[in-house]
Amino acid sequence: MLALADLMGDSNGEVVLFNDSGLRALSLELSTDVVIVEEGRAGRNVTAAGEDVSGFRYLRFDNGLKLYHQPELDLLLVREQSPAS
Repeated sequence: MLALADLMGDSNGEVVLFNDSGLRALSLELSTDVVIVEEGRAGRNVTAAGEDVSGFRYLRFDNGLKLYHQPELDLLLVREQSPAS
């Protein structure tokens, strides 16, 4: 499981997740306490870090982060629970 807060965006606030495992399909759990405000499929686009994400799926979060991932990578978002007061 990855925490969204641990992902470092480039100068445009973009992060790219790749499936370089050699597996045809891969699932990834991502924990977060921020809300998705947009999702879709990228058109022609290259990130500020130089990654070609054309055709990738993406999620934009209310903290400004935009997360790209290959279509064959399944993301499962897990809502972080606030500690009990």
